[in-house]
Amino acid sequence: MNNTFKNTKRIELDDKFSLTPDGDNGLVLTQEVLKIRKKIDKESKKPTGEVEEYLGTERWWFPKLSQSINKYIQLTTNEAESIIELKEILLRIENTIETKLIFDFK
Repeated sequence: MNNTFKNTKRIELDDKFSLTPDGDNGLVLTQEVLKIRKKIDKESKKPTGEVEEYLGTERWWFPKLSQSINKYIQLTTNEAESIIELKEILLRIENTIETKLIFDFK
């Protein structure tokens, strides 16, 4: 198991992203986003006109913590529409890394 997860089984990076161990020495970066889709009738296979919410999940596997953090930074900084927003996102990421991740440099 990765040394980052000595005290916990899941690290919440923000409201959308989390890190979990994969059972070996790797890490899984998971993105969970509430999405909306058109409801489809099971018998006729046609849209009913209604919509339903579901939890969309994407996962990426990485052998190293630095690779998973790089992917997290790449995905979260895409949301920025200005330099100021980008700076705020990077400061939030830096704070998350400092407070939630445990580094073992032995």
